[in-house]
Amino acid sequence: MFQRFLAPVLLLSLVALPERAPAAEGKISGTIFGDYYAIVANHRDSLKNQNGFWLRRIYFTYDQPLAADWDTRFRLEASNKGDYSADAAALSMTVKDAYLRWKHGSHEVLAGISPSPTWDVIENVWNYRSVEKTPLDLQRMGSAREFGVAVKGSFDQARTVRYHAMIGNG
Repeated sequence: MFQRFLAPVLLLSLVALPERAPAAEGKISGTIFGDYYAIVANHRDSLKNQNGFWLRRIYFTYDQPLAADWDTRFRLEASNKGDYSADAAALSMTVKDAYLRWKHGSHEVLAGISPSPTWDVIENVWNYRSVEKTPLDLQRMGSAREFGVAVKGSFDQARTVRYHAMIGNG
């Protein structure tokens, strides 16, 4: 139901964009997080003395400015389960971000697949989720991404008072 409503809104947003900025080029970027692991001791005998290289996450991102206050992002993520039993080379691909964003000062509106408010605060505090999952993620207390409409920003220059609200399908 929600997707049927959001698709026309996204289409109308693209058609109703304000005067286009001079042709701005998109930006392609990527990030790879990996490490070498060695399990010296473990309560599970099957894991003892295992070692190897592990690609935790691979991001492929395309950012495109559309107008002065409008932009879009498309990001793919490749990752594996990280449970030491799955094939390390078997990476699953997911769409991490696919949103249209309108920015005005310190406020923004996002429509599509975008970061969830669940992780906004904890990722800023931990500043580590890109490498390892936070306890919220490990315990599956929410989703890192949602499909919907989000509003976020701050009420002051110092970003002391911030907000992030979302209506999504998850």
